[in-house]
Amino acid sequence: MAERKILRKGLFAGTTTRGRSKKVVFHGFIKDAVQNYTEGRVQAYDMIIGQICDTTAKSSQMLQWFQEGREVASVLDKQYHKLVEALLQVRWMEREKEVLASFKSFVISLINTNPVHLRMVLRFLTKCLIPVAAQADRKFAVRTSDEKVYEAIHSIFREMLRLIPASSGLLKSVLESSFPFIKKPNTVLKPYVENLLRVTTYYPALRPDILTIIVQKVADIDVHSPREKFEDDDDDSDDDEAEEKKDVKEAGSDDMKYELGNTLDILMYLLFKYINRTCRNKEGKLDGKESYKLFRELIDIFHRCILPLHAVVHVQFILFHICSLNKGFSVRFLEFLWEQTLDVTNPHYTRQSCACYMASFIARASYLPLTLALKYLKLMSSWTSKYVQENVQATHAIECNVVKHRTFYNLCQAIFYIVVFRHEEILRHAPGHKFLRELDLQQLVMSNLNPLKACLPTIVSMFSTLMKAHQLVYCETIIKRNNRLMLPIVGMATSELGSQNPLDCFFPFDPYLLKRSSKFVEPHYQEWKGPQITTTVSKENEENDEEMIMGTSPMDLSLSEFIHPEDHVDKVEDMLSMSSVFENV
Repeated sequence: MAERKILRKGLFAGTTTRGRSKKVVFHGFIKDAVQNYTEGRVQAYDMIIGQICDTTAKSSQMLQWFQEGREVASVLDKQYHKLVEALLQVRWMEREKEVLASFKSFVISLINTNPVHLRMVLRFLTKCLIPVAAQADRKFAVRTSDEKVYEAIHSIFREMLRLIPASSGLLKSVLESSFPFIKKPNTVLKPYVENLLRVTTYYPALRPDILTIIVQKVADIDVHSPREKFEDDDDDSDDDEAEEKKDVKEAGSDDMKYELGNTLDILMYLLFKYINRTCRNKEGKLDGKESYKLFRELIDIFHRCILPLHAVVHVQFILFHICSLNKGFSVRFLEFLWEQTLDVTNPHYTRQSCACYMASFIARASYLPLTLALKYLKLMSSWTSKYVQENVQATHAIECNVVKHRTFYNLCQAIFYIVVFRHEEILRHAPGHKFLRELDLQQLVMSNLNPLKACLPTIVSMFSTLMKAHQLVYCETIIKRNNRLMLPIVGMATSELGSQNPLDCFFPFDPYLLKRSSKFVEPHYQEWKGPQITTTVSKENEENDEEMIMGTSPMDLSLSEFIHPEDHVDKVEDMLSMSSVFENV
């Protein structure tokens, strides 16, 4: 009824201006345009297209065009691409809801009868996945809410995927190519990402591809947002805190001064919320099947899109967060990293990155059971000890070759880093001293491969101090010798001999600096509190502590808390292998 009123009101209206010639607008002419082109009257055809492109057209005219376009959609093949393009460019999103509904019907009819225009249709629709107010060529006051526009577009997407299932690949390609530039304002990027995530709710088959698109773009922003920018932001905030206290309360304290960092914060917040929403059912409980499926997809995305990047600061925390939802995810994540570290077919930087992720994750994830930390300390210690034995026969001279032995040095540094972070937790239990002694760390640091020379000086210094205090490992003599002789590190340029980071490594789960999204990380994050050196062990809980370290406690953990039921057998084997690590401690 509303559509008819609009048509009656403006169907035959021309535009007349005092002192100017009358502008005649043709109505009911989409069929005429098709007829003119068929009969070779190109000039008349182009004139009609010009009328459609007129941005001052009335809503009644648009309704007429879309209605006629729907009626002739079956004949609008490839040769009429100019006419179809003109109809798609009509500013329907700035008009009444009746215009929106008519446009939707026209597009669905078009792609159903002439899918040759599908790519062009998708390209124009994806441009509307951002607010009308954010578009540069806005000319009219918005009459339809952005949410109504989004609903119409997603309705078209759903119908298209139902009618043409093979169009999912094309939709993914267009969504990726239409992604706004990463330095666009939040008013553009945020709604676009929200709409991309919305597609996954009604077409789950596209979820891995869409998450890949989003994570890649977030990673791009992360790479262009070095840690120093956020630290400068914090320093400025501290200096101006007193003066801006009132403004912060009024405007909200979640916004960051660093614009690109603020965009990154918003997008990370959207990803964290999406993970929580996907992994939990309506009652708020963890959905084992759905959460495990999403976890596997994110592991694959991590492998392809995040792992190859060096020194990213925040995007990797999507794995940190999802692992906090289920203890079994931590088991799987560490297994993946360990396998990739030892895979000799991987490039050296991939093996190094995996070792860094493994060390940082074990050190920083407060939800990670101590048994898992001990398991991987034992695995890394066994591997490095074996490596030393195999290579000591080749040379008796002290060497430090980061090219030849890069994986070895990275695993040594991982051991030192984990021990520094979790030594209190380990030594709190009576068998902790025995466990650390049996890692044979003294022989490791004294080996001819000289790992203390290749590792970060800050880690080496802290490790040396802590191990000396507990009378477990003595490193001072070796450190002084390295400093005195200035032994060269093979694989480094002469100008880099004094480098503080010989391995060019990083710890990916260093402190999270974003404000808005930090609430998803902080509850599960282990901050560095500095060493509390003590050599005493409480005798009160000695028997319970012995049992904990000796490996009986892992079997007390409820297997229902771990992994999806499909992996029940693998999970039990994982836990048994964890227990066996400590049988001979």
